Amino acid sequence: MKRPRRSVPRPPRPVTIRARILVGVLVLLAAGLIGNSIASALTLRAYLEHRAENALRDAGDRIHETLAQGPRTVRSGQIAALVAPVLGITVIGPDGEVAQQAGDGVPDEINDLTAGRLDQVVTVEDHPTVPDLIVRRIPTTGLTVITPTGVVQASAVILTVRTDVDRVTVTDFISRQSASVAITLVAASVTALLILEFGLRPLKRMADAAGAIASGARQERLPTYGRRSETDRLAVAVNDAFDVQTRAEDNIRSFAADASHELRTPLSTISGWLDLYH
Repeated sequence: MKRPRRSVPRPPRPVTIRARILVGVLVLLAAGLIGNSIASALTLRAYLEHRAENALRDAGDRIHETLAQGPRTVRSGQIAALVAPVLGITVIGPDGEVAQQAGDGVPDEINDLTAGRLDQVVTVEDHPTVPDLIVRRIPTTGLTVITPTGVVQASAVILTVRTDVDRVTVTDFISRQSASVAITLVAASVTALLILEFGLRPLKRMADAAGAIASGARQERLPTYGRRSETDRLAVAVNDAFDVQTRAEDNIRSFAADASHELRTPLSTISGWLDLYH
């Protein structure tokens, strides 16, 4: 029975300081940019929704103020001017049916969706036939609206602001931010590589000098620049260690030379007496 072969673990690939610093900088930069983009997108969406709700409330308040002064007879165009910048207006007749619509793509179903919800800001989302929008149904007792098809005693006016356009705006903003983040990261990578290449040049020179010393150039020393930086302090410490080692080796050589010289004379004498003895 054959034994399964054990896979020999491969030694880990060396990771350079340049790569570690570059990855760390890019990760921090990416986290900051992405976090800022998400916060900006959420802020933009909240602002657009808040602006639409305020527009509905302000328009409804103007209608209430106008009707509080007494019964009114207005044309449909005058209502549009009164509630601007609301994009959609639906006039409901005394029978509760839609009498007239004006504005940006408001379907008839909005009448049923807001029935019984007077003076409330209603959000409509994910409806099969109604686009995403916010709605406010305002009772308008005493309001007569002159439409192109006749005169209507309006029982209510439905004001709508489409929010799907705002969602498209937010989506477009997110796509632009994503492209901006990608371009920024690429530019930051190139810039960081150039900066690291220049900043780590002293370490490269130190590595080259250390390699030369290991190859036999005992008098070679690591370069220093007198800036009292971390690399300079490291180079000075390593140079001091090499100097201590050189002095120790010189002392050993000197001791060996002195010992051989001191022992040569008595050994010669002993050798002569041994020859005479033989």
